Amino acid sequence: MVLCACSEAKQDSQEIPSETFRNEVSATEIRVATSEPKSFDYLINGTGKLEALSEVKALVEREGYLDKVQVLEGQLVQKGQIIATLNFREAEFELENEIV
Repeated sequence: MVLCACSEAKQDSQEIPSETFRNEVSATEIRVATSEPKSFDYLINGTGKLEALSEVKALVEREGYLDKVQVLEGQLVQKGQIIATLNFREAEFELENEIV
């Protein structure tokens, strides 16, 4: 039976005392402050339901195709403000037929 063994040669290391580094390293600057209450604004994502304070139903006196919507959904409107117009071609046609 043959046995083989390898051993790693240890290198001599020399420790340098930490006292010698103190003169080479500068001190770390530390800032100190006192805490005080302040208000802050954060954007918070969440789910929920929004409801209008008041709702108004629009009643149309005449049938027809909607020609133009002049406000955006959710936009505030004033009393008497025109919010949409109808296409008057059919109304003009009916009026012409009544005259003839």
